[in-house]
Amino acid sequence: MEEVDEIIRRVSEHLPPTQILSHRDELCEVARRYLIGLDSLLAADSNPLEPPAWLRTKYKWGPVKHPVYWCQVVEADELDCGSLSAIAREVYESRGVFAIPVQMILEFPSYVVEHWAAAWQRKGLCADWIWGRYVYHEVVGAVCDERRMKVYDPIENAWIEPSGHVERGRVVAIRAVGSSTRGCMYWEDVCMELGKWYRINGIEGPSG
Repeated sequence: MEEVDEIIRRVSEHLPPTQILSHRDELCEVARRYLIGLDSLLAADSNPLEPPAWLRTKYKWGPVKHPVYWCQVVEADELDCGSLSAIAREVYESRGVFAIPVQMILEFPSYVVEHWAAAWQRKGLCADWIWGRYVYHEVVGAVCDERRMKVYDPIENAWIEPSGHVERGRVVAIRAVGSSTRGCMYWEDVCMELGKWYRINGIEGPSG
């Protein structure tokens, strides 16, 4: 599928995993600590791998202007997938769970994608994460042990399985981003080399 290969190239060159930035002042640091403290309160005594479901209670999904800072995030009503995933990674790290960015290309019916593009346009933002029926998506790899991870989607508050099925759509490609010194990471029974794209029709790869 040449179209998907071209999207993978564009993402690799122009869409790095989202990071929430800091103005390096007290306001940003207090905001970051507030969100970590909120997780500690709401997830007290739970399994460290338990998803931070409270994120989707606190935030609606919607357009965000980037770059985004901690002081802005704490006051926002809605966040996009990259911002939510960046917070989830920070939360997991605060629990002692190593977490890595995971990038995906998803396919949806055209009417769904058109609705999302219109939402970004109404906010005056470029929907540069949409290509026809394909979209860019960010999720989180929560590392269970040295070589195994689970893939968590903060938008759906659900674990994603290697079958690639998501609500109303499917995963067509995936890349776990991390240090190459860790080698490959197992997602269920699938061995994924960090930094490499894998096509999902079953799973094929690596690519790119």
